[in-house]
Amino acid sequence: DDDTIHLTVQAGESTLDRFTVGLEQTDQSVSTIAAFNFGHVMLPTDQVTVSSQVDWDAQTGGNYYQVRYHQPWLLNHFPIFLTVDALSERRLQGANGNLIGIETMGWRTTVGKQVDRSTLSVQYKQDRLLAVNPADFDSYLLHALRWRFSIDALDNPLSPRSGFYAQLDYEEAGRLFGLQVPGAVYTRTSLNTAYFYPLSQNQTLGLRYYVGWMRQFDTDDQLQQYVIGGAMTLRGYQYGDLIGNYSMLNSFEYRYNTSASIQWVLFYDVGRTYNTPNPVIKAGYGIGARYLSRIGALRVDIGKPTDANSSREAVIYFSIGQAF
Repeated sequence: DDDTIHLTVQAGESTLDRFTVGLEQTDQSVSTIAAFNFGHVMLPTDQVTVSSQVDWDAQTGGNYYQVRYHQPWLLNHFPIFLTVDALSERRLQGANGNLIGIETMGWRTTVGKQVDRSTLSVQYKQDRLLAVNPADFDSYLLHALRWRFSIDALDNPLSPRSGFYAQLDYEEAGRLFGLQVPGAVYTRTSLNTAYFYPLSQNQTLGLRYYVGWMRQFDTDDQLQQYVIGGAMTLRGYQYGDLIGNYSMLNSFEYRYNTSASIQWVLFYDVGRTYNTPNPVIKAGYGIGARYLSRIGALRVDIGKPTDANSSREAVIYFSIGQAF
């Protein structure tokens, strides 16, 4: 679901279609991944993937295990895709304004249709959420339906110079097609978009806008709030510096290529979170360098907070892939 860059090493096996090990850049951190991919399980075009992921970052610190079944054409006949996931995840996430260790176990079913560069999908998910520390909150169930519409019109997905992408999500829990179901009750809406404008042959301006808001109807459930801070969102701050039910993020990047593989970046990020009518607003700026390889950008950023009360002088981030 998230935009990711993979650095992979592949080895063929007689009983496996593919075995993959490598690195993955998510919206929170860099992770080590390992995956087994099996093809032609029940149909000529389907695939089963068994994967695991472990974060490097102690702040987001967690692990993720997943079994995925995917049909690019439903029953190899209808022009819609079907994906079924079973997963177990442990991660530090935002809850009640704090970072709390949360363990999620559940499954998802997604169906969708892709037309050219646009994709429309709907996903049903059923989860049980537990606190790693039982004193943080009581476990609870979650039944939700998520609608997603996305467009990808980038000229280069690894390091774009022109074009745009956009993704709009709407998720509702506690009510499915007007019927009440047990568990948490909330609605969550988010928009994530970015635009890229070529200023010259070797200069690019990148603009990102993200907004998310959640309405929580049962305050007993420690729902996963929006978290801002870190290499992929608000540079100059750490993951979890901003947590809230409402969030906004704006990023500006000036990218200058000195060669086909070396890129320098000036950036400015502004993040906001809301739990009350008075928002918390923070900004960071800095400089970065990218090595543009065939598998994606190897990135280092140095970010400095504009907050005069911050005790940090600067934060250095090493990542894979562009920030957006």
